[in-house]
Amino acid sequence: MRTLSAAREPPPASRCTRSMKRLLLAALLAGCSAPPQPVSATASLSPSASPSPSSPIVFRVGPDQARFVATTVALFDAWNAGDVAAVLALMTDDVVGGDCDFRSGRPFQWRTRGELADWLRERARDHDALVLAEIFNSNPDPVTGGRVVGVPFARRSSDTLRALGRSEGIDPDTAAKVVFTQDGRRILALALAGGRGCVL
Repeated sequence: MRTLSAAREPPPASRCTRSMKRLLLAALLAGCSAPPQPVSATASLSPSASPSPSSPIVFRVGPDQARFVATTVALFDAWNAGDVAAVLALMTDDVVGGDCDFRSGRPFQWRTRGELADWLRERARDHDALVLAEIFNSNPDPVTGGRVVGVPFARRSSDTLRALGRSEGIDPDTAAKVVFTQDGRRILALALAGGRGCVL
């Protein structure tokens, strides 16, 4: 790797962003999750008419957190609609991340925007759908933790999963990780699932 001179060394924020991306991909490869469990046939895809214990009517978030939540919801609304252009519009040009290839039982990683676009088109054709369970951040670090959220899913379904015998989808036991730009409007990295969690 070419060594940069001190004069051309990237700013600390840029180094931090690259470090977060490397850590995210490393975590994706580590595979420290258990296999996802099948969803009960009696479970409902419809939103609850009344708030659940994790979703009280009364709540409070700051403007930064509200932006992260809004971007996350927009991401998965577009994902579930198969709107590839809308998903890509939320991503930076150098976005990285990964997901499960359930057919092969192995993680899939994208390292370029083009690779992500190809993956998104496949997911759209597969009618891939993700039902959010919650959005959280439990990392108190003001530099790295302030722009990362975890997103557990109540359910994931697709034509592939149905073909593999999961007609009702699966209840993933891993949370997605979303890393944002400073303003929270775009996504630097997205890890949906990986490792042993890809094995049905």
